[in-house]
Amino acid sequence: MLNLSEPKAPFCDDEAGESGRRIRYRASMLRFMRSVLEELGPRPSGGLSERRLAQRLHHDFSRLCSSSKLEAFTCHPTAFLGSFRLGVGCVSLALLLYVTKHPALGFAVALLGCSMPAFELILYREYVDRLFPRRNSQNVVGRIAPRGELLRRIYVSAHLDSAQEFTLWRIFGPKATWVMALGVLGGVALLLATALAALLPSAVFQRAQLGWVCGVSLATLLPFTLSYWFFYDSQRVVPGAMDNLAGIAVIRELAKLHGATRHATRRLEHTELVLLATGCEEAGLRGAKRFTAEHRSELSEVPSFGIFLDGICTAEHLGVVTHETFLGTKYDETLIHEALNIAGVQQFPITKVTIPVGATDGSAFHAVGIPSIAILAVDCGTLVDNYHTRKDTLERVESDALERALLLTDELVSWLDQQAGGHAVPLQSEHRGLKLVGSGDEQERAAGIRGVRDAAHGSRRRERRAHLGNHVDHNIEQLTQI
Repeated sequence: MLNLSEPKAPFCDDEAGESGRRIRYRASMLRFMRSVLEELGPRPSGGLSERRLAQRLHHDFSRLCSSSKLEAFTCHPTAFLGSFRLGVGCVSLALLLYVTKHPALGFAVALLGCSMPAFELILYREYVDRLFPRRNSQNVVGRIAPRGELLRRIYVSAHLDSAQEFTLWRIFGPKATWVMALGVLGGVALLLATALAALLPSAVFQRAQLGWVCGVSLATLLPFTLSYWFFYDSQRVVPGAMDNLAGIAVIRELAKLHGATRHATRRLEHTELVLLATGCEEAGLRGAKRFTAEHRSELSEVPSFGIFLDGICTAEHLGVVTHETFLGTKYDETLIHEALNIAGVQQFPITKVTIPVGATDGSAFHAVGIPSIAILAVDCGTLVDNYHTRKDTLERVESDALERALLLTDELVSWLDQQAGGHAVPLQSEHRGLKLVGSGDEQERAAGIRGVRDAAHGSRRRERRAHLGNHVDHNIEQLTQI
């Protein structure tokens, strides 16, 4: 097995060393992800492996940053998805009350059942949390002080935990969205049936044939509603390579670039860089919410910004999020515009995307008024088969996606720091961060690199290796041959 040690000197900035520098970045991130997956495995929210990853990252940040801190908090992580089963239980009881001629009580129970997943999973409120066990979790906060006067603060964040497997998504794939939509309609149909039966006299209800209509609707739709009981597997947690160990690998690499060690190559001038690894994101953004609540005064102390990494998987689907539908989050247009410009200068594809279902930690920062941006690298136009399923493994994460996410984040951080100092560099001129392409001979060299890299990727897709270690070694060997 090929063993590449961590670089012991700063990555060189000359033209000849640019390719080797990028190879080391990608190899370092892949190597970190492999070691975490082999040693810790899946990381359930509030679980032991999540805490161990937090401790490992705290150790790295203590070495790379000006300071590092573990911030413990408590929450009820199983309540988030557990609200599905509470809701299904209430719907089943409401159906029984409807059939046994107790429609008013059935309506009240059905309303309660539908409200549980609505508040927990759509509004991200801690609605039924006290009915579930309390667990300990922690956020990791690495701080890198600026060289000069502190004028602004940037939070770059990813989450530590991985999700419980969504069984319906694994079985039905993209068709699961139809199953879920019909299940929601079943809940609405039950609410309407019980309300009509409670409000209308029995004779009117029967004369208008509402009983027959309601019966057919419930018989058709309620099986989909009851299927929510099996929505997730409480005994299986996915590996979480894409979601979101890849994001953790990127912020760890960012600490090397901007860190407080003599090996760091790009220390910021007027900006404190805060690297935040949150716990229990998959349990309803609990870690990010705890952080913003505890650091409210800090967030308003100087102008602050948030950059959130999640779902880093395929380079061709690199995107910036404009909206998150559930919580009504609208990300900062200036940051989005700058991200698109950076991608244009660096000549790699990027798109603007909307997250129709769920949310990222960025929503917690948006809720307290922090201008933020969320960066993804996954196809949001469909339900990909490795999202919250057992297929979220390292072999599905492309090294190009990691590199581009790192590049984009690094450039955004550098640009914000330049803005703080009042001497932002125009986008048409050369940025001081990583580069994918340049001009003249350098463009020809970069084109050759991309050609070799694309060929390597095509070969790798045809010859997928199931073993985790073999997969990463194959990636690293391809990188070293560029």
